[in-house]
Amino acid sequence: TWTNKDGNYDIGGMQYIYTPMSANFAEYSLWNFYEDMDLYITQYGRDKLIEVTSVTAEPAVSAVYEITGEDGNPVSLEAYTVKANWEYGTETSMDTSQMQKSAVFTVVNNNGRWEIAAIGQEVSQIDTESHE
Repeated sequence: TWTNKDGNYDIGGMQYIYTPMSANFAEYSLWNFYEDMDLYITQYGRDKLIEVTSVTAEPAVSAVYEITGEDGNPVSLEAYTVKANWEYGTETSMDTSQMQKSAVFTVVNNNGRWEIAAIGQEVSQIDTESHE
């Protein structure tokens, strides 16, 4: 949803990102997803930008997420992958036909807090146990 953004530095959802990856995620989002936000606000007006109106999620799948620890050694984190699909409202001046409408989220257990560690288009899993 962009109707609540003030500009390209207003990156939403950062509180849900896996803490050790938050700086990289913010930089990627700034230069890839929000890069032209200021232009869109000027061109269309904030109230005519894209807004997600519905989200559906498929059952979560158990997974193991591998990272490199601070000491350089591999670390395995308990994780789930879930595919989400969303729709945009029709009250926008933007063409949503080519915009992303689904993604696979990998959510990891970071010391008891579930955080998004990866966002992609494909499910990459080790354990395929489904959790509805």
